[in-house]
Amino acid sequence: MNTLAGFITKRRLELGMTQAELARRSGVPVTTVNRVEAGVTKLPGADVRRQLARALHVEHAALLVAAGEITESELGEGTGAVEPAPVDIDRSALISRVERIRLTPERIGSLERVLDLYLSFDDASHRADETAGTGDGLGVTR
Repeated sequence: MNTLAGFITKRRLELGMTQAELARRSGVPVTTVNRVEAGVTKLPGADVRRQLARALHVEHAALLVAAGEITESELGEGTGAVEPAPVDIDRSALISRVERIRLTPERIGSLERVLDLYLSFDDASHRADETAGTGDGLGVTR
């Protein structure tokens, strides 16, 4: 998927979100999310892109690359612009919050997919940091 629509849809599904959930988390109207994912809106405004990028845990530049507005080479070496942005998670706070709410089986499945995805990025970054001898470059709380 080389389009912005495909990139956003793929990333949203990887995170186990519906369009309504992405809209809620980003503060963007669900109709806008739908129009972007359907390819009706080819390149939303900068504010909308930034809100979507934040909710999808990617950098704003990744959306510009997906939209074909800039190339990865234009970003320069080592920017990691198309990689998901690091997410700090306080595990004890997360567990405490999850225990206080009632989750449907569907939401539990979505939460498990999100955590699996997060942990796969976290594990990969730790292996890369250990290889480079830099420790935890993401500052992730474990």
